[in-house]
Amino acid sequence: MNPSPRHAGMIAAWEAIAQAVIDVRYVGVTLAYINVLCVLSSVLIVTAPPATAALYVLTREIGYRRPVGWRDFMRALKTYFFVGWRWALLNAAAGGIIFANLIFYSYMDKSIGLPLIGLWLGLTFVWVVVQMYCFPVLLEQARPSVRTALRNAVVLSLRYPLFTLTYALIAGFFVFLSVIVPYLWALITPALLAFFYNRAVYYLVQIEQGKDPELEIEPFNSASPKGSA
Repeated sequence: MNPSPRHAGMIAAWEAIAQAVIDVRYVGVTLAYINVLCVLSSVLIVTAPPATAALYVLTREIGYRRPVGWRDFMRALKTYFFVGWRWALLNAAAGGIIFANLIFYSYMDKSIGLPLIGLWLGLTFVWVVVQMYCFPVLLEQARPSVRTALRNAVVLSLRYPLFTLTYALIAGFFVFLSVIVPYLWALITPALLAFFYNRAVYYLVQIEQGKDPELEIEPFNSASPKGSA
């Protein structure tokens, strides 16, 4: 029987995460490699958003059992240069609006300001959760569009709230761990999050199409990707 949307809840999220963790055993070194490439490419501000886009592109390729290397990273950085910047500017605008509102309401009477600050903090959490889907969704499009990707990311978040929340909590744990151990950001955390969320979107897209995600890609232990030069 094909899976249906109602199956993509908390249990499905844990199953998808568990499979992603198993996959990391085979591609952890490759993820660290492209993470370092992303960090080095982000030294210049102008290349930071495209480098992040390239990180998502290569972690998606890894998820599909395809070999990747530094040439693939540079090719993706070039291909998604302007898309990456459109995505970054959208987030910068949203961040500016959120920050301005938090500052504005902090000067109001606490009985009014605190609930409104809480509301905007909640909206910030929702925005961040949706954005984790956004670029993986964009990569599934025939013609990449940030606007369409954002809309579809919102739809996925609303349609599969327990799946989305579970993934967000796991991502939050890795972020918290990386705050405690800062060098993880340079070594693995961004690539790991991108890999996990590419897998999450793949899982949900398969379910949307009435397919069984666990049957679509052969395991790494039978087709482990090798990095290319």
